[in-house]
Amino acid sequence: MITSSGNLKLRLLLHYAFFCLTGIPLSTPAQVVTVTLVADTNRIAVGSSTMLRAYAQIIEPMRTGSDRIFSWYIDIQAGSDSIAKPDYANLLKPDSDNDPLTSSAGTSSGANRIGIYDSFMSREGAGKTTPVLLFTVPIKGVSVGSEEYRIKAGTGVPALAEDFIVAPAGGGDPITGGIYSNAVFKIEVIPGTITTPLDPFPITLARTSPATKNLINMTWPVQAGWRYSLEYRNDLKPATSWQPMPSVVLTTGSATLTNVGPAQFFRIKAEPSN
Repeated sequence: MITSSGNLKLRLLLHYAFFCLTGIPLSTPAQVVTVTLVADTNRIAVGSSTMLRAYAQIIEPMRTGSDRIFSWYIDIQAGSDSIAKPDYANLLKPDSDNDPLTSSAGTSSGANRIGIYDSFMSREGAGKTTPVLLFTVPIKGVSVGSEEYRIKAGTGVPALAEDFIVAPAGGGDPITGGIYSNAVFKIEVIPGTITTPLDPFPITLARTSPATKNLINMTWPVQAGWRYSLEYRNDLKPATSWQPMPSVVLTTGSATLTNVGPAQFFRIKAEPSN
């Protein structure tokens, strides 16, 4: 927890450090840094993980006159953590200074992480010619569905007001402000224990009773995140196609079939429910 005196010390330290580096005070806000949010993949299975990464770069018209991104202050917004859960305990800022007096990994607020900040005082040209990494955080698939992550300007730290401070090259007014139109990432979580419902997929057939020879019980294992439908055909000739049974979608893992004609063939069709 940062006290009022701690807030003042942090503000003064960041402003003093900026002044020492550039020799000029802070200026009015603008939009000078674009933020991008990406991951190794946008589709993961339940139980598996991917790495979410945020990058920042000075916009092209301002790069020539800029020295570096001096400091940054952002929030991570997530709809919930019931589909894809961020592991904020392992949030890293490998390219930043990570000085305990001028940095923080933020605090959790539900599924969000607010008040993440750091500086690039020791990183020459940070975010000028190439994007610079702000943070990485692992994301784990929890349940089937989709989740959206966003980056926005930081909140929750009264000592800080500017989301990005860019130091100018050779003097001049510094510029502050981030652009977040590309700081959106949507991840899809699919059923994860197997790529198909089961491989092999066991189907059991049994007569309902000796007296009902034409009635067959079909059973199969069901798995969360999948929907099942029953199809049939009267022969296996190439010209014959599979037809859906009138019962359409099945969720119980069982069906009672009536064998019509001399022979009939059945199959279970399994599809991801999303």
